[in-house]
Amino acid sequence: MHKHHLSKKLFFAGLVLFIIGAIGVALTMNKGNMIEKGEPLTKQWDLSAENINSIAFSSERDVTFEWKESTNGKNYIELKGNYSANDKKAIQKLDPVSEDGTSFDITVPEEEDWYNGFGKIYAYGQQKVTVYLTKDTKLADLEVKSHSGDINVADFKIKKFVSSTNSGELKVSNLEANTAQMATSSGDLELSNMKANSSVETDSGQTDLTNLTGDLEVNGGSGDVNVTGVKAKKLKIAIDSGDIELTSGTVTDLAVLTTSSGDIDASTKGKVQAESNSGAIELAGITNDVTAKTSSGDIDVAFIKQVKNIAINTDSGEVELELPGDFKAIYEASSNSGSIKVPTSDSNTDNRVTVKTSSGDIKIEK
Repeated sequence: MHKHHLSKKLFFAGLVLFIIGAIGVALTMNKGNMIEKGEPLTKQWDLSAENINSIAFSSERDVTFEWKESTNGKNYIELKGNYSANDKKAIQKLDPVSEDGTSFDITVPEEEDWYNGFGKIYAYGQQKVTVYLTKDTKLADLEVKSHSGDINVADFKIKKFVSSTNSGELKVSNLEANTAQMATSSGDLELSNMKANSSVETDSGQTDLTNLTGDLEVNGGSGDVNVTGVKAKKLKIAIDSGDIELTSGTVTDLAVLTTSSGDIDASTKGKVQAESNSGAIELAGITNDVTAKTSSGDIDVAFIKQVKNIAINTDSGEVELELPGDFKAIYEASSNSGSIKVPTSDSNTDNRVTVKTSSGDIKIEK
């Protein structure tokens, strides 16, 4: 009984201390002492009047990076944001411009906030970098990195683009380049209205790509990949876990879609190779040869014109093919356990449709 009363006393004592602490925190936050917003800074660096070779930017925080046409006849870069007093002084002392003014390379200093102000909440907000170039000035290479923060890049026309973030979202829009390389270790990736041969790598996070022109390669660990309105000769998407969706696209040569665990849903022109170890495959509006394989899942493919070769294989799942009325082919279909319904083969053609399933029905109709 004595232990029971002692436990109650300790509980109420702890509760009182918690309430007192909460009140103290609330009062401190109300006075603004706990929230550190930093000091505002606007810093400009002049660049060469000639074409710019490269711009490289690295930071720990969120950043918006954009191009604007210069209205004063000069090329320069402007950095705006809130920073700690020490970081502000350090940035003002930086000289990131090369001697000839054609290159810019900056790593924004970041002091260890947890050490300098225990108990405070640091809310410096987003940095903004604006590259002001005259109409005739060309920029060759752009590199933007953030170790722990979101990146938003917009409105650049360059030769080479590289961007990566270890932990944060990556957004790129209205960008034109010869090549573009983008990577995120943990965070979503969003690309829109780009013209470039692009490669994307993501360990964990959703990937959304809209209105991209140029060859595309996506390699991912865990996360869905959604591609809309792509125009490419070659496209390759390979992920370990997640769904793949390719809609309203034109891939003239070959689209390769692979996921270890997830569904594949595609509507595109050109040849298609689709494979999922565990998941359904659905292809629509197909105009060229198809190879589709899944260990466990249904396969549905709808063709809108004559093709030469169709090869479908699933260990466990149903297969359904929809063909145009004038489609001609030699049909080979086999199922160890399931019904088979196929049109009559036409011996006067080299076109072939081969469908195999270990367990599941096969239905091919015009």
